[in-house]
Amino acid sequence: RDALSAADDRSPRLRTAAAVCGGLSALSAVAVLAGGGAQVHTPWLGGVGNLPPWVWPAEPVNALSVPTWIIHTSSLVEWLVAMGLAWRYADATSRPEWKGVTWGMLPLHTSGIIACTYHLFYNAEALSWCVALQAGMTCLGNTTLAWACLRLALASGWTWGDAASDAAAAFVSVQRPAASIAGAGARGRAAEPATGRLELDTIGSSPGASPPSDGVSPRAGSGGADSAGGALIGWEDLGDSWAADSDVFFLAKLALLSATLAFAAKYTAALIPWPLVRIWEGLPDGAVSAAALAVIVVPTLLNCIKWRQRSKEDVEFVGDF
Repeated sequence: RDALSAADDRSPRLRTAAAVCGGLSALSAVAVLAGGGAQVHTPWLGGVGNLPPWVWPAEPVNALSVPTWIIHTSSLVEWLVAMGLAWRYADATSRPEWKGVTWGMLPLHTSGIIACTYHLFYNAEALSWCVALQAGMTCLGNTTLAWACLRLALASGWTWGDAASDAAAAFVSVQRPAASIAGAGARGRAAEPATGRLELDTIGSSPGASPPSDGVSPRAGSGGADSAGGALIGWEDLGDSWAADSDVFFLAKLALLSATLAFAAKYTAALIPWPLVRIWEGLPDGAVSAAALAVIVVPTLLNCIKWRQRSKEDVEFVGDF
């Protein structure tokens, strides 16, 4: 978001946000352990947000709590947003290798869908294959994303000879206090000549890209849906739709959206009429597996179709949500 808006990409805001999120995660773990309730089916954070049994029917003991569902849904949504930002960054900087990064991220999103599907069906024994499938997709996604990032690095001037110096610099950095690292990094950036080393460009810093006139990057899909040649619109467009929002407001919107999806995933099943539930419980394992496979395959295919459409030359990235 900073690079697309021509903001200073060396701002400490990202590091501060990561430290805050990491600290909150650590505190939540300490709270669970201190409470002495870290059992197999203990709801995370006491299941805060869960509807009481007298409001909503009881669920299976292995049903995920609302906080845990928020983690799952936010991972899926935010991953799509990151894919969209990488795609827009490719257009803004005229570096098509960034679109390869988006494609490399796709199998990992499918891995997340598999995990959510497994929990959506209350970890049914008939779906034990989901565990192996998710592991395989995670391995595949890690490989494709690593390859995409390597292509990006090589296209940006990085060489295998730089690996040794980068490793040495990383080793030295962990030996120094944080303050000295920041000071040395600032001096190094000021003194380092313009070489082929990989750096993150802001809008207008790469050949062929024009700086924005108002300090904000132009919307890559400002022509609207009509000019997009019928491209599909999805969660990944949120990064464009909410581009003018502050970081806090942007994250708040994502959090609210993730919480809404979490409640839907957790409690929608309880709305199914009881006769249909009885029919579902009587279905063979093959039918249950087929239903779960559809939940996995259909979103994955739509995801592939969307990025395939946007790969065409005459299709712009649509940001209308």
